[in-house]
Amino acid sequence: MGRREDMPVGVKFSIVSRAFKTRIDDLMRDSGLTSVQAGVLMALYRLENCGEGKEINQKDLEQAMGLTHQTMTEIIKKLEANGFVECAQSTKDKRSKSIRTTAKSRDIHKNMGKTDERVLEEMCKGIDDDRRKLLTETLDAMLDNIFEKEGK
Repeated sequence: MGRREDMPVGVKFSIVSRAFKTRIDDLMRDSGLTSVQAGVLMALYRLENCGEGKEINQKDLEQAMGLTHQTMTEIIKKLEANGFVECAQSTKDKRSKSIRTTAKSRDIHKNMGKTDERVLEEMCKGIDDDRRKLLTETLDAMLDNIFEKEGK
């Protein structure tokens, strides 16, 4: 255990993140989605359901996910090619694309959330509920700091 105690926090975050992503990828393989693509779909679903009819564009997703324009462009192309999203010219800005989920992606949305919970459960085995709650609250606070710093 002493070796882990000496390990820098950044390395620990990296190892946990990579393990989480790899496990999600394994469980999502049958759906044809990677963990990153599933994350983008979950962000799009959340934006659609809290946006009160607001048109969602690529920039909205980039900000929600903390991804670059180029990376998001590639993800959206793959999601559209596989029938998970529909893209259309924005009614507000002709230079922009409006992005929305499809029936196919909405059908698997419930499974994506369950998969995330399953992986969290596996990784938090032996950790009591209070510590799990503290972990989630701490991660939320860290995300708030990141997004605040980046102006998102």
